[in-house]
This record gives sequence, structure tokens and C-alpha cells, in this order.
Amino acid sequence: MMAYIAIVEDEKNICKSLRLALEAEGYVVDDFQDPLIALPKLICVPPNLLILNGYMPGMHGIAFFQKFREYSSAPVMFISANAEEIQDTLESMGMTAEAYVAKPFSQRLIVGYAKRLLGGAGRRAG
Repeated sequence: MMAYIAIVEDEKNICKSLRLALEAEGYVVDDFQDPLIALPKLICVPPNLLILNGYMPGMHGIAFFQKFREYSSAPVMFISANAEEIQDTLESMGMTAEAYVAKPFSQRLIVGYAKRLLGGAGRRAG
């Protein structure tokens, strides 16, 4: 079974480029630009990996992460211009995500993290 990745990011171009890059590696990908729509869906059907923007209109990434963690222990990768600040804030709350990536970033970096966090799952054998 292929790994399911969810992207929660308010910037449409980032969603689209990450989706294409991850789908090219064989992952099943959903992207959401509105965190308030994404959260209930991802609680019902948790992804194998969540890629989450730290700052979005409607709901802060840290608040989203806290709520998501109540229902899922799936790895979370934060993408943000302020990745270090998010990491520091979470650690001060006794929480941590599996990866923090500063914007701007390369698609290759995100795909590499996804492969590492998912144990290389994605590509179909054969």
C-alpha cells in the first residue's frame, strides 16, 4: 500500500508543486489550503505524513499540530519561513515535530525528508 501524505499550506503554488513532486515518487497526496477544512478530514483519515505550514490564516500551525496530535502520531514536517521559531515554541511546550524546513526550500529536500520519515515507502515494486 502506498503512503498517504497530506499537505496543509495556504499558498496554492507551494501545494501544487509539492503535490506533483511527491506524486511523482509514488505517494498518494491530498493538499488543503484551509486548515479549518483540513483538520476534521485529517482527524477522520490520518495521513502517514503531514506537511504543515506554520503560519496560515484561520488557524496557526502550532494549534493545528496540537489538535492533530490528539488523534494521530503520524510524523509531521513543518514548513515555514520561521521554522526555528516554531521548533523552539513546540519544544517549550514539551512537543516536537519530526522535521522543520525553512522556506524557501527545494522540492528535492521535501521529497528526501518524506522518504526518510516514511521509510522510503512510496514507489510501487516492479
